[in-house]
Amino acid sequence: MSGLRHFFRAGCVVAVIALATVALGSCNLAKNQMVYDRAAEKDIQDYRDALAPQHMPDDAAATVPDFQSVISTPKDLKLPSPLVTVSVNQTVSLRDLMFELAEQAGVDIEMDPQIHGSIIFTAKERPFNDVIDRICAMSGLRYKFENDVLRIELDRPYLKNYKIDYMNVARKSSSGISTSITSSTASDSAKTEAGSSAKIDNTYDGDFWKDIEAGLKQVLAATDSYISLATLADPVAMPVDAPAPPPPPLPVAAGATAGAPAAASAPAQPPAAVVPPSLNVSMPSSSSEKLVPNPPATYSISKQTGIVSVFASERQHKLVQKFFDTLRRTSMTQILIEAKVLEVSLTDEFKLGIDWTAAKHNLTHLGFASVQLPSLPITGSTFTANLDFGHGWAPVINALSTFGTVRALSSPRVTV
Repeated sequence: MSGLRHFFRAGCVVAVIALATVALGSCNLAKNQMVYDRAAEKDIQDYRDALAPQHMPDDAAATVPDFQSVISTPKDLKLPSPLVTVSVNQTVSLRDLMFELAEQAGVDIEMDPQIHGSIIFTAKERPFNDVIDRICAMSGLRYKFENDVLRIELDRPYLKNYKIDYMNVARKSSSGISTSITSSTASDSAKTEAGSSAKIDNTYDGDFWKDIEAGLKQVLAATDSYISLATLADPVAMPVDAPAPPPPPLPVAAGATAGAPAAASAPAQPPAAVVPPSLNVSMPSSSSEKLVPNPPATYSISKQTGIVSVFASERQHKLVQKFFDTLRRTSMTQILIEAKVLEVSLTDEFKLGIDWTAAKHNLTHLGFASVQLPSLPITGSTFTANLDFGHGWAPVINALSTFGTVRALSSPRVTV
């Protein structure tokens, strides 16, 4: 009996030890699953606390200044744009037209004395700067607004330098593809051979500066033959004498018949009113001061420094700038190649392998376009997923974070 009692006691001890072992294993397993990042010894709640919005004390908000609206100033200052109305024909000179517009806009004006001619122009309730742009484009003029003063002058050529950031190199490449097919038949009496061959040669000769020179020459040559829409001479107002009025009829005395001489005692009539002469506006055939045409536009290219010097009018400079801007967009386009090397420490849920069926659902839910999964759900297998990078790397990192802790090892990038 004592031996049996001892056995039960031992059994109880063994049972108690077994239960304690199971409970201890369960606690360790739960604690192990709660640790999200073992390397940093942080769980999910630690990351939630770190990412939670921080409370700002009330006195700190008072020290933060309010946002102020900032208006950027463009490089080329625009004219003040009050609305103006004007309607002129060839009887009004350009100078008088400019003075009238400056008077309506309330700005000071400086004008080149060599400006001549007139135009036919109408504008109703238009901004002042748009009206000046249209008149200068029609008349071959240019203007500048500085220190509240509008300066208008003839569009004479001037020198301007353009910086082109491109290497002084010329690329040449050639490639060729050739094919040859031969077939032959042999018999006891004769032997016949037939075949065909083809060859394709490709040659590429890329000279960036040569293309710039050809395009610049075409732009300047096409714009040298500019014809102004303004006349060459100013309208001239000449006074014209008005015709003399006919003399008034003589008064007839009482009792006198028609055709009888008037009485000598008839009172004298007052003299007729003097009519002022009228104005007649005439257009001379040519101006007394000849307008000297602009010399042909010229240019020079420095390949070593990447500077293009152009001597041309402002109208031509605008076309040259547009040509260079288009050339930069097409020939100097670069591609940014960016890669990320990410390491994923799998959680206990995926220690024995990833459930790719559930992973595919998560990847598709995160915005991936197509997902190609491995055939066997084992550790070390790979998957391929394609997505639109409009949202950056966030979908990729979010997808990998469903399997464990994601760490970025490196982020190389290169521009080609």
